[in-house]
Amino acid sequence: MTTTRVPARTAAPLPPELPRRLSLLPMTTDERLKQIEVLRQRIDQAVDFLCSTRNGTSAEAKEKAIVSFHERMVLLEGQLSRIKEELLLG
Repeated sequence: MTTTRVPARTAAPLPPELPRRLSLLPMTTDERLKQIEVLRQRIDQAVDFLCSTRNGTSAEAKEKAIVSFHERMVLLEGQLSRIKEELLLG
């Protein structure tokens, strides 16, 4: 039986305006807000990629990635919601 290997997908390169590394060093509020926007764009890209992995990925690997991604997104959403609430409540 002959099997055909599907080439591994590579992550789409980041647009030039998205730096590869983000800083945790002390910075201004404006710099932090710019990095938050970069992170939002990267998360959008990750969600788009995950939702588009219909072909070329084993069902088991895809399910594992989706479960892991979902768990982390649920945790992150909870943490970010608490930050928003605290800010709104002052």
